[in-house]
Amino acid sequence: MRLIERNSAYETVKTVGPGQPEERQPPPLEQQRQVVVPPHTSSPRLHQRTAPFVAEHTGSRCCKTAPGQALRQLGKYSSQKGGGSVKRYPNIDYSYQPKSYWDEDNVLQTILRDVKGAERRKMIKAYYEDGNFQELDGVFMQSSLTNDERKYLGAIHPMFMGGEYLPDFGPGETEIARIELKSVTRDVISLRVNNKNGLLRYSLVDEYDAHTFWPAKKTGRKPFTLAGLIDFIDNSDHDIDQPGGLVFVYNNYNEKGGCSRESLESFTTISSEIYTQLKQHYQNVFADWVAGEQIEEEVNW
Repeated sequence: MRLIERNSAYETVKTVGPGQPEERQPPPLEQQRQVVVPPHTSSPRLHQRTAPFVAEHTGSRCCKTAPGQALRQLGKYSSQKGGGSVKRYPNIDYSYQPKSYWDEDNVLQTILRDVKGAERRKMIKAYYEDGNFQELDGVFMQSSLTNDERKYLGAIHPMFMGGEYLPDFGPGETEIARIELKSVTRDVISLRVNNKNGLLRYSLVDEYDAHTFWPAKKTGRKPFTLAGLIDFIDNSDHDIDQPGGLVFVYNNYNEKGGCSRESLESFTTISSEIYTQLKQHYQNVFADWVAGEQIEEEVNW
């Protein structure tokens, strides 16, 4: 398999052969941060570990937390459950509602629809937007990779495993949004929908066999509006014994371990190829979360 790799800005192109991963120079990510890669096992999901959501980066007021630490409630950002109302930010159309989750008119959306790997999705978008889509190796456009292909990409850098261990899509199933974590292996939670006889059935899955998710809504007849999707995400939950719901649990976990909120502002990314302003909304949400810490520090001072 031939890998065309670009740096973090997707500007410089380099060809890496299957027999040469040990000879390549570390990417910018490794040069800027000390990355600790947990040992892999022989499990089908090679990167399974106790605390998948530990922050990878070190620096000012940020560290790696140990699994099993108790957490305190962190103010109004500890959990989104129970509200039902969505804070609205300027220049975002919260009434947007797609006609269908299976829109074939948007070429890029159609290509990305069932591609599981987070970094592969970024590569596809970069090549497509640069007009070089035909240069991208076809293996990167597959929905799922083989075990050998996943191992090969993981040997280049653990971040290439992000999303690759999600369950395969079922017949008629597609992804409408995802939560990506800036952990060592870029863990992903996928929000999916299936259409069975006109009834939309929603589900949440991640890359770990042991986790259970509780969607805020299991069925519907029409696609969500953007506000409805945000309300769904804010009020869904899982069995990870930490406060914060789907939105804040990973940030809260790492904040308790010593990371500042400012260092964690971009740790959790929530985005969608269908609802293009979803990412912008949650960027504002996490900016408010950071501002909340700064206000608390001023009051305590």
